[in-house]
Amino acid sequence: MISDAPSKNQCCEMQQMCIDQLQQQLQNAKEELKKQAEEHEDEKEALRSEIKQLKGLKEQNEEKLMSLEKELNDTKASYIALLEEQKKENANFTQALGCSPDTPASSHIQNMCS
Repeated sequence: MISDAPSKNQCCEMQQMCIDQLQQQLQNAKEELKKQAEEHEDEKEALRSEIKQLKGLKEQNEEKLMSLEKELNDTKASYIALLEEQKKENANFTQALGCSPDTPASSHIQNMCS
C-alpha cells in the first residue's frame, strides 16, 4: 500500500468539505437572488406609483384641455356674434348715409367730402 494515498476517512472528509462548500455557495446564491428579487419588487412598486401619478396628471391635463377648448369655442362664438352685430351696424350706417353697400368705403368718404 502506498503511504501517500489519502485514507478512506480523509477522502470522506474532503468529500464532505466539498459538499459543505457547495451548500454554502448554494445558500449564498439563494440569498443573493432573494435580495435582487426584493430590489426589483421595490423598483416595480416605485414604477407603479409613478405610472399612477402620470395617469392622474394625464387626466388633469385632458380636463384642462377640454375646458380650454370649450372656452376657445365660446370666445370664438362670441367674437362671431360681435362681428355679425358690427356688420349690421355698418350696413345701417351705410344706409343712413344713403350709400350703396357695394361701393367701397373710401368712395363714400370722398363723396361726402366733395
